[in-house]
Amino acid sequence: MLGSKLKFFQNIRCSYVLTLLGMLIAASVIIYRFYKSDDYQIKPLDQEFNARLEFGVQYYIISGNGIDNPEKLAVFIERYLNANASMFSGAEMILFYEHSYFNSYESHMYESAKDNEFGGIEGFQKSLIAKVWSIKLTAGREEHLVIYKDGKMAYQKIINNV
Repeated sequence: MLGSKLKFFQNIRCSYVLTLLGMLIAASVIIYRFYKSDDYQIKPLDQEFNARLEFGVQYYIISGNGIDNPEKLAVFIERYLNANASMFSGAEMILFYEHSYFNSYESHMYESAKDNEFGGIEGFQKSLIAKVWSIKLTAGREEHLVIYKDGKMAYQKIINNV
């Protein structure tokens, strides 16, 4: 009788320890994903196309943790734009698409920049993560940054008013 009670308490203790361990692992993953948002990478979709600025549009791909956090992503993109200002000089619109090994953005890029008033790559609207565009004002220009999530606007900010 005493042996069966001991076994019962050992099973409860083991179950309790496993539950705590599982909760600790889940909390660690959540904290890691939240604080690891600076792990973004931005690369030109086609460096030569971007440098030519034929239609005033540049395309980039972005990858990394935290893409689903619009505010942190906006801060990262704004810092990236400021740190690489010479790359973006003359661009009227800069589009950032989600990195994917399965999407062939390049094959649609030229026609979309030429034909699409908004510069977006046709057929990849849900992959668009961010857009920066300039508006010419009488006293200078204004740059807007929009972050998209699932094809819908999730965050908007004026980043430069020059």
